[in-house]
Amino acid sequence: ERNGVKRLWIAAVDCTGHGVPGAFMSIVTNDMLARAIEGSEFETPAIVLDKLNILMSDKMRHTIDDVRVRDGVDIALIAYEPGNMEVHYAGAFNPMYHFRGKMFQEFKPDKISIGGYAEEKGKKYNTQSLKLQPGDTLYLFSDGYADQFGGPQAKKFKLTQLKVMLLSIQDHEMRAQERILDQTIESWRGSLEQVDDMLIVGLRV
Repeated sequence: ERNGVKRLWIAAVDCTGHGVPGAFMSIVTNDMLARAIEGSEFETPAIVLDKLNILMSDKMRHTIDDVRVRDGVDIALIAYEPGNMEVHYAGAFNPMYHFRGKMFQEFKPDKISIGGYAEEKGKKYNTQSLKLQPGDTLYLFSDGYADQFGGPQAKKFKLTQLKVMLLSIQDHEMRAQERILDQTIESWRGSLEQVDDMLIVGLRV
């Protein structure tokens, strides 16, 4: 809180790797994100992502047998100010969806890799801001849900179908939406393996 303004930081983060490497990346990213936000609580999300990018680049980039190995992080990051009814968003490959009743708006991310500072030096993330109204709903997510194979032809669920489904459940409370999302993807997946972690964060104001 500063000058009477309270902020809530929310992130949807997707780290590459599975098993132990994926778990290690998650731990490191969580620590680096906390460091990037610390002292910058009232900066823009873009500035926080710029800091995270540098921290992750310094931490994770290394060379093995002259082949550079770099794990990646996709993220959607928002700073939500409930008192002002404002949200500020920045993203690296992960978008933010906004619904107002049946109206839909997509906030597109920057295609700048977190951890790619050396290769993309000079590129900066951008903050997009939105004045909210009571009842608005925001979604942050990883690509795991949309990338899940299933259905009668064993194809990806895809973002287009996710948008349609989110629009169709806007009249439901958030807990009910969670159940519908879970039941839908499980039915879609059927007997096929889950291909990736799935994360969808919903916020109704």
